[in-house]
Amino acid sequence: MFQYTGEYKKHISSGHDKMSFYTFTPTPLCGGLPLPVDDELFFLLTMAHKLLGVLEGTIMFFPDSGIINELFCLMEGYYSLLIDDKNTDAFIDVLKARARKRKNLQDIDNIVAAQKYSYGKPIQNTELSKICSLLIYGAGSSQTVEIRSKQIYFRRVLTNLKIYTPTAPEDVLPALNDLTKFIVIDNHTDLLVKAALTHYQFDMIHPFEKRNGAVGRILIPMMLLNAQYQAGSYLCISEFLYRNKEEYFDKLRATQQGHGYSY
Repeated sequence: MFQYTGEYKKHISSGHDKMSFYTFTPTPLCGGLPLPVDDELFFLLTMAHKLLGVLEGTIMFFPDSGIINELFCLMEGYYSLLIDDKNTDAFIDVLKARARKRKNLQDIDNIVAAQKYSYGKPIQNTELSKICSLLIYGAGSSQTVEIRSKQIYFRRVLTNLKIYTPTAPEDVLPALNDLTKFIVIDNHTDLLVKAALTHYQFDMIHPFEKRNGAVGRILIPMMLLNAQYQAGSYLCISEFLYRNKEEYFDKLRATQQGHGYSY
């Protein structure tokens, strides 16, 4: 049986042509959405937890964990930019430029600042807004980012086809509140499944006007760290997603077509 991961909501544009279009609102997670774990998923989860445990033990013997953690933060920032189609130099050149302070690496520095800020923070709307603010404006800015109040479109023209358009403004806050509540009250879902669901749900809601993708990727190590997995800050989620970018986006799209959650 298909697991419907959201619904399309019909709207009528405010223009003179009064065109119809659809927005996508993910199914609330607090409603007890069934997520059966089959043999394949059980095997994958078992291996993933085992590897996380190995990394957790290895961290204890790092000679200088601070330097290694900084390197992983930089790698995460570098690949996060690539996922968002922002051109940047080769990673080795980024490291050289950073060491010599010969180039403005503000975009990467902002991601690093947002990651470090997220460590140990609860996943709440105010904290998510702060993370987004750091991604956009950097650590030295006092500017804030609010949950969006207008519709985001990914295409130059409206279409009446049921193609993904982010959640309507009036539905953003209820959907985001459901997500943060789910994170707090759910004690039964496997941690890695829960992190994946949180990442997916946030990306589908798209609660800010920009940098949602980067915030959504930061959510994964946040959840691991909040569950006392120190390995969360030594993972480069964005590198894996970048190297499997087409498959990653295909799976996101598949969830909106009645195919259920995929892995």
